[in-house]
Amino acid sequence: MIDTTSRSLRFRRRILGAGAASTVFAAALPAAARAAPAANSESILAKVLRTRTLTVGAISGNPPWEITKPNGELDGYDIAIAKAIAADLGAKVKFIQTSGAGRIPILQTRKADIVVAELDYTPLRAQVVAYTRAYANPASQFIVRADSPYRTVESLNDPKVTLGYALGGDEANLWPEMLPKARLKAFTTVADAEQALLSGEVTATGESTILNIDLMKTHPGKLRVLNPPYFTAITAIGLPYGDFDWWLWLDRWVDNFNFTGANQALWTRYVGGGSPLLRGSYPQ
Repeated sequence: MIDTTSRSLRFRRRILGAGAASTVFAAALPAAARAAPAANSESILAKVLRTRTLTVGAISGNPPWEITKPNGELDGYDIAIAKAIAADLGAKVKFIQTSGAGRIPILQTRKADIVVAELDYTPLRAQVVAYTRAYANPASQFIVRADSPYRTVESLNDPKVTLGYALGGDEANLWPEMLPKARLKAFTTVADAEQALLSGEVTATGESTILNIDLMKTHPGKLRVLNPPYFTAITAIGLPYGDFDWWLWLDRWVDNFNFTGANQALWTRYVGGGSPLLRGSYPQ
C-alpha cells in the first residue's frame, strides 16, 4: 500500500519549508530583486500608471477560477481578482488568454504584467518568475468516473491506470513520485483532460476540490472523487523577474486583500463556501 499522506506531506514540506506564507514571501523577494532592471528602464508599476492598462495572463475553461460566458466575456474568481487589482491602480484590464503551459512564458517575455490563473508556487517555477504571497491554498483530489473500479488513491498505482493532466501543471512532477506504476498522458488544457476522463480515454485526472465539485455538478452521477486530497497548493500571482517595485506593490496588495476579508468575499461568491486560505493564515 502506498502511504499517500506521508508522501504528500514530504512533497509539501519541500515546497512549504517553514510555512506557506513565509516561503512565498521569502521566495518572491529574491525573485523580484535578483535581476534588477536597467537604470533607464520603466518599472511595470510606472507603465501601468502611465498607460492606465493592466495586461493580465489568464486561462479559460477552468471554473470557478476562470469562466468564459456565452458572450465571450471572462469571469470567475481569478478574473475578479485581476479586475480588483486594475481598479485599485486606476487602470483598465486587458486579458491575454493562454494555456496552463503558457503562463510562465508570457511572464518571461513580459507579454503580461501579471498572471492570475491558478498559478501554484513550485521551487522550479520560482527560478524563472516571481510570486506574491498566497491568496489561496486549494487542495487537489483525483477524480474518476462513477463506474470506475478504483476506490482509493493507492489503487491508482497500477500499470493499467492512465492519469490525464493538463500541460503546465504540477502533476508531471508530483504524480510519478506518488504513483510510480501508473502511466501519464498530457493534454493541452484542463478541459481536454476532463473530456478524456469522461470518454474513458484516461482512468483519472486530478484537479482542485472546487473544480471537481463543479465538474460533478455539470455531469451529475457520472463522476466521483477519491479521498483524501493528495496535495495542497500555494496559489499566488505571478509576475516577471527583476521589478522590485512592482513585486512590492502587488505583494502588499495581496496582503491587504487577504486581511480585509475582500478575498473571502470573492471566494464565497464564486466558490460558495469554505476559506481560500489555510486556517490560521488570516482572520476568518
